Order: sequence, then structure tokens, then C-alpha cells
Amino acid sequence: MKIRWAQVEYQPNLQHPVAPIRLGVIVEAIHGRRREVVLIGRAPKGPMPEFQVEDAWGPFRELVTNWFETVWKSAVGLMHEVEGNAFAVDRLATMWASNLYLKEPQTSSVAVTANLLTVARYRYQSFVGQRVPPFKGERPRIKPVRSWMNYTMQATG
Repeated sequence: MKIRWAQVEYQPNLQHPVAPIRLGVIVEAIHGRRREVVLIGRAPKGPMPEFQVEDAWGPFRELVTNWFETVWKSAVGLMHEVEGNAFAVDRLATMWASNLYLKEPQTSSVAVTANLLTVARYRYQSFVGQRVPPFKGERPRIKPVRSWMNYTMQATG
């Protein structure tokens, strides 16, 4: 089965670029008429200087602090708009191309029996470098990450 996936990053300063902050991944699979999207990401629990939002206001600050919900809503909306075998993640990458952006989507092949959530977890851990907290029914983490709050959303349509 073919999947499309992209990495989500944030560039705090477009005038004087610094190393981007790796936020998460979005993975999409199409099974016949059914489409499945998984977004795994992290958001700061409190003030984090590397985001450089101290002087930001209104929608600029909200975009960074609420990026997960915003990207998720866009992804779910696109799931119902794209037709046939077109991937929503490709359209999403064209929509999010400023400070908060999706890197160029990539295609991978996975076994038809693969769990998309497991694939997304692997991609996230490889990209961000942090383990994903356990999901319902999994063994708890040994060492929690204190400065980040992790999120996961999954949708089928």
C-alpha cells in the first residue's frame, strides 16, 4: 500500500532564519474509497524562547501555539474535497508554506496490513527524535518529556 507523508516544521524568523523547530508528521493512506490520515505532533506547554513569539500578537501567536488543531482542521476539510486517488497531504503542503509549513510530501510503500498509527509514530520519532507517549492500552512511559505536550489525531473518511 502506498502512503504519503510530510514533516511539519516551524521557522520562527523568516527575516533571519534559524534552525527550524520540528513539530510533527502527517501520514495519509487511501484504501479504495476510504482515506485515513494520522497527525502526530507536539506543542509547547508554556513559554519557549526558541519559538520567538514574545512580541507576536493575535493570529500570529495563535498559529504557533494552536498549530496542531489548525493543521488538523485543514486536513479533515481536505479529506472530503480531494477526489479519487489524490492525496490531501499534497494540497495541505501547498496551503501551509510560511513560518509553519509542511516539508515536501514523500511516498512510501507499507504492507497492506500495516497500522497507519504505527507508521506515523515511527516517522514522528525518527523526525522529532522523541518517543511518542503510549496510546490507550499501552504501557506507560518510563521518563516523561516535561516541556512538550504530545497530540495525536486520526480520521477516516
